Amino acid sequence: MSITNLMPADMERLAELVAEKLDERLAGRPRLCDRVELAKQLGIGVATVERRTKEGLIPHLKVGRRVLYSAPDVIAALEAASEKKEPATEESGPDQPSAMERARRRMATPRQ
Repeated sequence: MSITNLMPADMERLAELVAEKLDERLAGRPRLCDRVELAKQLGIGVATVERRTKEGLIPHLKVGRRVLYSAPDVIAALEAASEKKEPATEESGPDQPSAMERARRRMATPRQ
């Protein structure tokens, strides 16, 4: 049987099987995202992501011309940087979650 002889239902089943195999292989590997997706996940602007990247505060990978980020690595780096210089304020005191904690919660919430 060649791929051109597949019925639409067979093609759909094949697509599902391929997707399942990909999910199995990629499970546990960190997913990389671009600056727009990272900004959405962290709840900050794209310009902030770009500025922090240029300042060396956000870890990133360059793949050709693309700049990619691992969101968990970025959060860890930003938390470490903020712990060094950010005293507690009324807005981010013990009763209020920090910006990093809010970002972590947003990332843990499934996307729709």
